[in-house]
Amino acid sequence: MRKALAFGEAVTEPHPVEISPTPELVSSALALIHQAVKEAPAPVPLARLAAALLRTIEDLDASSWGSFGSFRALIDSLDLTPLAVTWEGGGTIYDPKRHSRPATLSAGASAGKTNGVQIKIEELIRTEVSRAPQPVPCGRLATLILGQDNSLAADWAGKGTFRKFVESLNVKPVQFNWNSSGGVAFDQNRNAMSSEVAAEPENEWADKTLLELARHIHELTDVPLLSPKRYRNLIEMISIDVLSSPFGLVETGKRVRDRCRDSGLPVSCADVNHVLRSLLMRGHTFEEGPNDGLTLCRKLADNIRSLCLREQILLDATMDSAIENWIVGGDSQ
Repeated sequence: MRKALAFGEAVTEPHPVEISPTPELVSSALALIHQAVKEAPAPVPLARLAAALLRTIEDLDASSWGSFGSFRALIDSLDLTPLAVTWEGGGTIYDPKRHSRPATLSAGASAGKTNGVQIKIEELIRTEVSRAPQPVPCGRLATLILGQDNSLAADWAGKGTFRKFVESLNVKPVQFNWNSSGGVAFDQNRNAMSSEVAAEPENEWADKTLLELARHIHELTDVPLLSPKRYRNLIEMISIDVLSSPFGLVETGKRVRDRCRDSGLPVSCADVNHVLRSLLMRGHTFEEGPNDGLTLCRKLADNIRSLCLREQILLDATMDSAIENWIVGGDSQ
């Protein structure tokens, strides 16, 4: 269990808010899973299922799993009745009426396999970054790594997330920048960091305590580490865009990214998409609205609270207020 982060005196923790997955992603994932199990004469390895989801569902990548953070979090969010899932030994999914419960693989065998491919993966990362003129998106690295061993897709060798997995590797001189939600890998001696993925100047954060709290949340949940000024501008650009054009995740994301760039406060396309998906997870329907900035900010703040609860971050009064100030603004309460 992850140790909770406490800021100030704790108060009664609110009930977790249910996070509604993106309807299109859920329906696609459920259909593929049920079809795969129906056609299989034996339990389906979760690694094979993860690879099939990545191959089939548009915009799903192995570094973020549609904003769920991990393949397991995505699977755990789905109602797979009457199917059953077991995570031991890499994991399988099966139909209890047709399949026998799978035998559990030994942890030693799983660990041995992971150690066997680790050196190849470390070399793959160094090679890919060394021949790229720009930082390499972590989503691309995740895809290449799964090409070496697709069994890693289930839980990233027990690390849970792609980020924790790659940070456990020895890939020097390669470094990772997670300021954008997807992250990039780079060698500072070879790859120039573009303005889109470069760290924001800290002088955009007037409240340094808020910056540290936001950094903690970002590191544990992958919520984009944007300054309050950029968040408010991003939400304003979303509000403007959906008033003038029909909403579509990919098309809206690209237009909003361009609007942010033109406004002088650029935000990466990955971060725009993360925010849009977060709003969809709160059950927001852009076609129905309301799409004013304050409504969107408050829904985004509520989604961050839900992610904090999911990661067992204690939501005391200080943290709750800080999330409000970070996303909504202190003068909007």
